[in-house]
Amino acid sequence: VNSGNLQISLVPKGDRKITHTQIMDSLRKKMKKLGGGLTVRLRSNGLTSFGGGKGYPVELNLKSSNWDSLVATSKKLEAALAADPMFVDADSGFEDGSPELKVFPDREKALARGVSLSTVAETLSFLYQGLKPVKFNDGGRRVNVILQADQTKVPQQPEDFGELYVRNNRSQLIPLSQLVSVRKGQAPVSISRENRERNISVYANLATGVAMDKGLAKAEQLFNSLKPADVRVDEGGSRGSLNTAFGDLSFAMMLGIVVAYMVLASQYNSYLDPALILLALPFSFGGAFIALKIAGETLNLFSMIGLLLLMGIVKKNSIMLVEFANQEFEEQDPADHSYARAMTAACHTRFRPILMTAFTAIAAALPPALRIGVDSASTGSMSVGIVGGLILSSFLTLIVVPVSYVQVKTWVRKRNFHKTHAPVVSP
Repeated sequence: VNSGNLQISLVPKGDRKITHTQIMDSLRKKMKKLGGGLTVRLRSNGLTSFGGGKGYPVELNLKSSNWDSLVATSKKLEAALAADPMFVDADSGFEDGSPELKVFPDREKALARGVSLSTVAETLSFLYQGLKPVKFNDGGRRVNVILQADQTKVPQQPEDFGELYVRNNRSQLIPLSQLVSVRKGQAPVSISRENRERNISVYANLATGVAMDKGLAKAEQLFNSLKPADVRVDEGGSRGSLNTAFGDLSFAMMLGIVVAYMVLASQYNSYLDPALILLALPFSFGGAFIALKIAGETLNLFSMIGLLLLMGIVKKNSIMLVEFANQEFEEQDPADHSYARAMTAACHTRFRPILMTAFTAIAAALPPALRIGVDSASTGSMSVGIVGGLILSSFLTLIVVPVSYVQVKTWVRKRNFHKTHAPVVSP
């Protein structure tokens, strides 16, 4: 099958009124009118794929030790994806091979007729591949002499082998059809393996408006409906890459919280102050999730990266409050210590810097969140999460962190005071 690739570069998003997915939908409708047995598959080089082998958002890695069953299942799954309205541009990594003649020598018949298998192999090589019996010198270079049969007279059907003869050890001509059996078959272009297992990947694009997780779940459901006996879906492909990416990012977020707590604990020489500082993180996550929901975004790889960035920005605001509150508390008269007055003074002092930090970050993230700019397609969901998290956490941080600081610190101080001044009872 002849094939060709055509790469199309789109103008910047600000210079066009439709998205790249709308352009792809329009091209599909126009390509169907071409006819002539032409099959067109579109693939976006955008960021819709998480590690897919060919850049498709849906990729199922089929594996089996039975090659014939693997090929049949991949073709059925490709047809099922093509028939489902949730998918477009269904494709697979399997390519139909070229027709071939498979020759199986019969050792017993060859031995009975005095013909060696090497003679049979040389005859077939002479017919289809050619022999290199000698070389000749050409200006100091040795060049092979290739001896090959006329390709127009080479057998193309199994019955044609009866017209070929080979000479046995008694100089008799023996029909080749008496020594071998010939069957028609098809040679695969390639057999791909992964982890020493044969595999075929089946790909598809998602229709407009279909979420990636729903598309992957539907594709796996279609595979299970085929009920292949000896074919399984590997955890790799788009599903495996997506799970790996989310797992790594989740681990990075948890590790970041632990490391931040350890650093703050060593800096403040306290187990309590780092917990009060990190208290603002849940509110930032809640704001990010609300903003993603309102904007119609999903919790994808880029929005998770935005949550990582949000952790550092929000934590800095809490550090400002707790740091200045501790300083104010230490500067007070020992006889009239008050955590409430210390935190009130810290809020008055750091209110403007906290708002300036938040508004600066929001202003930087707002253009991509509003899809303004060339790179907004990739950074949009990340920016939406940052904007929503900062808006909610900036205001709640000024309420929750001060209240928690005053209540917890006061309770701990009273508890320690009662322990220190506990009455001593004589036995």
